[in-house]
Amino acid sequence: MTTLLEALVGAPLRLDLLKQSPTTAAELTGGIRCALGLSGAEPVIIRRSVLTIGNGTVVSKNSVVIVAGHESAAVLADRHRPIGHSMTAMGYHLARIVLGSGLTTWSRAGTANGDRCVYKESLLQDRADIPVAHLHERISPEFAPLAEAR
Repeated sequence: MTTLLEALVGAPLRLDLLKQSPTTAAELTGGIRCALGLSGAEPVIIRRSVLTIGNGTVVSKNSVVIVAGHESAAVLADRHRPIGHSMTAMGYHLARIVLGSGLTTWSRAGTANGDRCVYKESLLQDRADIPVAHLHERISPEFAPLAEAR
């Protein structure tokens, strides 16, 4: 998705890591646990970030759950690069399975309700079809504007 977003905005994206912390699958929603094939005690890494362009404008807001015990966890948890860039740099190729997409809320500082924006929820799987990470990505309405409902 990183490369696609860079093409959309016409500029390289930078990672602004808001929070990245270890926990267990017990802290996840049932849907995410199920998608990752976890029962509760398994270690995971929760990563919250935004991708920005040079002037600091936020292009996307991302929430990622990484299966901590998987061999690709360190690549996906790179604190300095967007996940797409980390995977490319390390030669990782993970399949992306789209679980859902649609409209959700893009919150802005100083607004009560936020604007509508598009989102995509997906699962990364390794070559053995083992789930590696769950991603929830929201794209700024500034870069993916929605037409008025008719």
